[in-house]
Amino acid sequence: MDFHLHKTGDRKKRILKTVLGIAILVLSSVLILKEGYYQYQIRQVVLPSSGLFPFIISKGEMPDQVAFHLENEGFINSSWVFLKYAERSGDANHFQAGKFYLHQNMAYPKLSETLTKAAINEISVTLQEGLTNADIDQQLVRLGLIEEGEFLECVRSCDFSDFVFLPKDPELREGFFFPDTYFVIPDQFDTETFAKRLLSTFDSKTKTIFGNADRNGWDILKMASIIEKESKDDSERPIIAGILWKRLDNGWMLGADATTRYITGKNTEPLTANDLSDPNEWNTRAVRGLPPGAICNPGLSSIWAAANPEESDFWFYLHGADGEIHYAKTSEEHAENKAEYL
Repeated sequence: MDFHLHKTGDRKKRILKTVLGIAILVLSSVLILKEGYYQYQIRQVVLPSSGLFPFIISKGEMPDQVAFHLENEGFINSSWVFLKYAERSGDANHFQAGKFYLHQNMAYPKLSETLTKAAINEISVTLQEGLTNADIDQQLVRLGLIEEGEFLECVRSCDFSDFVFLPKDPELREGFFFPDTYFVIPDQFDTETFAKRLLSTFDSKTKTIFGNADRNGWDILKMASIIEKESKDDSERPIIAGILWKRLDNGWMLGADATTRYITGKNTEPLTANDLSDPNEWNTRAVRGLPPGAICNPGLSSIWAAANPEESDFWFYLHGADGEIHYAKTSEEHAENKAEYL
């Protein structure tokens, strides 16, 4: 055999072994990195979203399809990690068909386990303080419990004759649908029954407050709804209540932008000069007195504050760009606060 050919063959073998070794090393590194990423994701402590959202597993749907839909609908950020965990844990073989109500950003193990159980029968519906009836309607729509407008139609036309405190004018029924956490069975959800639960909760939670107050309950509720929108925390509410009642009792205009925002529908957009000068009965910058009705469904702390205002020397308040509330005794002090904090 030619010695030169023998050396060439050995060199090729060595090169081949080296390339193969590098390939194996790279592949091993990739697998180690993927496994590290997988372990990091499934062990991560996460805070799920506060809301519950519907997720449907169709009959016959494969685990990889479930994982794809979970990622596509925003419940997880990696279908690959979820599917790998479900397969390793054995959960993938036990996913149940049905309608689930899930938090977004759930931990993968918890989510995988949840989908192996029968679809949840009962869910929580949390209505935050300050929601309007239209907001409640939208929240129930997002949860898949009603069609859009169904709750609002019920507010207008359902039989609420047992609730004697509810205004007969459907347009003035804001404020009575009490914000709280309610548990419902989605497949048995009935809009009228749910609305009556909110009204019953309102009655039971507020009866003592209204019964012990010096002012008319309807006026207290209107004021409470304004306080809910005009304040940021419980410590402010009694002081703001005292300022607003003092203005009302002394023939001032309330001057609460929240009432104008309610009637114009401008929740965040700047109010124009025309908005603030329009002499409609909801505009407390242009018309004296309380508005015709409540502007939202206030929480218990705002209702309590409206019924138990705190007396002070203040006539004005504003929330500054610094996130704090600033009170003033005179219009001059208020102007200075505007110049400094807005």
